[in-house]
This record gives sequence, C-alpha cells and structure tokens, in this order.
Amino acid sequence: MNFDIDTTTGVNDAVLTSLRNQYKNSTVVSREFSGCGFYTEFSVPDRLASTIGSLCFQIGDVVASFNGISDALGFILYVRGGVICLLEGYNSVDDTWPQVYNEVTLSFFPHCERDMKLIRESYAHHT
Repeated sequence: MNFDIDTTTGVNDAVLTSLRNQYKNSTVVSREFSGCGFYTEFSVPDRLASTIGSLCFQIGDVVASFNGISDALGFILYVRGGVICLLEGYNSVDDTWPQVYNEVTLSFFPHCERDMKLIRESYAHHT
C-alpha cells in the first residue's frame, strides 16, 4: 500500500523536516494487520535519532476518503525519544481494513491544509 500526500507545502518546520528525513531513511521493522487497521514499526539510523532531542508526541492529522466516504481512514504517527517509531492506520467507519484501494484520497484533518499551530502544540508540550 503506497499512499502519498504532500506534507511539505508551505511548511518550514525543523521538527517536521527532521521527521520526514527520518522516514526517508528508515527501515520497516514489522507491519501487523489487525483486521481493522495496521501498525508499522520503523527503525531509524542512529545518526538521525537525536536531531530533535527527546520529544515524545503523536501526529494524527492525516485522513483518507475511501470509495466516496469522507475521512474513513485515519493515520497516527508516533514519535518517541525524538524518533519516529510507529505508524498506525485505522478505519473509523467500519470494523475491517479495506482490501482494495480504489479512489483513496489523503487530506489533512480537520482542514484541507496542515494546521501547523496544532502540530506545534502537539510537540511543544513535550519539550
């Protein structure tokens, strides 16, 4: 499953830039499907692990419309000790994760554009 969303438009944020760099250089350690979602665990090279300190927070502002159902799927990225460690995908309208990915559109929730104030507040309380 490959989803892509432009998370960089108009964003000049050191923390998000670091997380993006970690993701690009990460390795998927495991992926577990629960039936109604998934958990993907990442391994990040040590050289990238401390670039944003020891922040612990999660970002959950990406959703997906699926086959015409708005915001049917959601995603949460977990950051622990300044390192991306887990991506959770979940189905918010059904008990099963879709097996066929037709007409999937990713967007930011609750707006069409990333709410940087909300994102910065998520990690500012953990510095």
